[in-house]
Amino acid sequence: MDEFDKHFFAGIIEPKQLASCRSRMIPWMVYLTFAGLGLKSLYVTTTIPYFRFPAAGRPMVHWQTR
Repeated sequence: MDEFDKHFFAGIIEPKQLASCRSRMIPWMVYLTFAGLGLKSLYVTTTIPYFRFPAAGRPMVHWQTR
């Protein structure tokens, strides 16, 4: 982790630094998504499934679109 921290604080994270943080239980980057009643269900995955949808979504409120 020291090597990862060094790159993180220097602002130069690349795939090889991310790969260095793996373990047997979590072999690669993990995505966390909170959902369900009160956002108390946590979905953990190493891939994000996606599909094209005919209608556009709304931008997140913290995105400053101008």
